[in-house]
Amino acid sequence: MRVVCSFDGAVFSRSHASMGLVLKDLTNSVVEARGWWYNGLQNPLLVEAVALQDAIRWCQEKGLSIVQIEGDAKIVIDKVNAGAVCDAVGGSLLE
Repeated sequence: MRVVCSFDGAVFSRSHASMGLVLKDLTNSVVEARGWWYNGLQNPLLVEAVALQDAIRWCQEKGLSIVQIEGDAKIVIDKVNAGAVCDAVGGSLLE
């Protein structure tokens, strides 16, 4: 099945962040969604990067091979498209 996986992350306080993922089919109908809280993440770019990482992992776990991933974090997407990786411990996007 061809799907689109949307990801988003947000920081709500100094130590709480939330993330959400939505799988949609090519008619833009929601197939599945999930969301959760993280403690200890306060950098918005890191939260978006972790959400993207979780989106990729989720699609892999579901056995989806033809996936378009979308999000609103242009800096994170541009870094990943350029070959950067996320260092979740250090809180930065590394090339």
